Amino acid sequence: MADTKTSALTELTAPVSGIQFAVNHAGTSKRLTFDNAIGNLLDNLFAVKDSADLTKVLNFQCSGIATATTRTWTWPDANDTVVGKATTDTFTNKSIDQDGTGNSITNIANASIKAAAAIALNKLAAITASRVPVADASGFFTASGVTAIVLGYLDATSSIQTQIDGKISDITGDNLSALADATITGIASGELLKWNGSAWINNTLAEAGIQAALTDSDDITEGATNLFLTAAERTKVGNITITQAVDLDQLESDVAALDAAVVLQGTWDASAGTFPGSGAAQAGASWIVSVGGTVDSEVFVANDRIVAITDNASTATYAANWHKLDYTDQVLSVATLTGAITAANLRIQLGDIFPDLNTMGAAASDGEVMVATGAGAMAWESGGTLRTSAGLGTGNSPQFTGVEIGHASDTTLARSAAGIVTIEGTRLIRAGDNGDSEVSKINLKDIGEVTNAIGSIGGGTQDIDLTLGNSVTATVDTSTTTFTFSNPTAGDEACSFTLELTNGGSQTVNWPSATGSIVMWPGGTEPTLTAAGVDILTFMTVDGGAVWYGFAAGLDMQ
Repeated sequence: MADTKTSALTELTAPVSGIQFAVNHAGTSKRLTFDNAIGNLLDNLFAVKDSADLTKVLNFQCSGIATATTRTWTWPDANDTVVGKATTDTFTNKSIDQDGTGNSITNIANASIKAAAAIALNKLAAITASRVPVADASGFFTASGVTAIVLGYLDATSSIQTQIDGKISDITGDNLSALADATITGIASGELLKWNGSAWINNTLAEAGIQAALTDSDDITEGATNLFLTAAERTKVGNITITQAVDLDQLESDVAALDAAVVLQGTWDASAGTFPGSGAAQAGASWIVSVGGTVDSEVFVANDRIVAITDNASTATYAANWHKLDYTDQVLSVATLTGAITAANLRIQLGDIFPDLNTMGAAASDGEVMVATGAGAMAWESGGTLRTSAGLGTGNSPQFTGVEIGHASDTTLARSAAGIVTIEGTRLIRAGDNGDSEVSKINLKDIGEVTNAIGSIGGGTQDIDLTLGNSVTATVDTSTTTFTFSNPTAGDEACSFTLELTNGGSQTVNWPSATGSIVMWPGGTEPTLTAAGVDILTFMTVDGGAVWYGFAAGLDMQ
């Protein structure tokens, strides 16, 4: 740090944490921080650089130390080099505490051991005492079965083979009769030696009692245990023919398992009215139903199976005695294919039905449906195209007996009869003979009526057509005006409309008065209309417009 001046150190007037100094290094301001409590440098702000090459930097890191823990390094009184675990180093005159906990040295090659080390054999792991060591299959020393005593019998003056050869003449040079404890007289071929309690003597098989024992082998015993077969047992063994190795334990297990196996007994005619087996059927006995029938309320059809689930199964009771295997719904083939059917084979077999099934590929997006195009091919469709193909497009007129709205248990919209629509069985709309419709049991909120805005009449005849709205506005001007009313509802229904008439008193106004369409006023007197203002008039009929009842709801409305 040749360019760092001590005079440039100034204590910060507002330290962030602890005591900090600003250092000007190579024209750049650096911050040097000390811990408040003990005045130590913080490891992330302190580094040591090489005096000759400032790019060589040594950082210190204390993050590996446990919280609230102080670790101390004591340096030796010597010039030395720090050895790291990530470097390759050579230790000289160093000792490892042999009694320390966890000390270990690994990966030492034989070439790394000094030839003059002269490692004592007692430094090796101990093997069995008084045994001759030999190399095992891996080349390591292990204890053999030869004891030190046995090894001591060998004469070290010559090879073992030489010593054995020297003893052969001693073994073959004398007859058995020369032995002190043998009495041999006229020994013949096939005889054997038998100990008579005091000496070895030669005997024939008969003399030794062996021939009789072999002839009647069931007399060979050891204490109370017969060591061979009796005559009866020999007869049984003679009946067994075995040409290969047999695991008798496995044979016993297999035979025992047959007791729980399902064994086909034949066919059974269920129309006879009784279960098969005549009351002696054992568990696992099975029959194929040849003729259907009902036994103990259980229905059987041809090709079903029935299996006894207990020994001596009842001929009349199904429960806890029999189990039916229903084979009637078993799929025997698919499109004439049988056995294990692969997807590829199924597509080939269905080629006549879906000729382009293999070529149309997977659906391009969620919601697409495979639809016949009508040209002998299939295609993926969705949205409006699918609705049109299914006859549900905007240009189609599909017919439904009923529609479930929301859920089947919530609201059902249905057609109960010609011209009648119901909700949950209650008539909602009825199309009348004259084109009118009937709505039942409804509550209306915030409704409006369509207004027929006639505007300036201009004199003459003015018709009020109720199909254009039951709210009517008009202005009288120019000359006499004659009103007519048309298209009220059916004769058995009440029909009304409201007329907002402006300047009705400025000209002569005539109301319907002919037979078949006449307006009647309260007391038989027409109201006096306002010449310059608005009057509200209401008209009502219950006979299809033959008679209208007029009311002045409000005159000269201001």
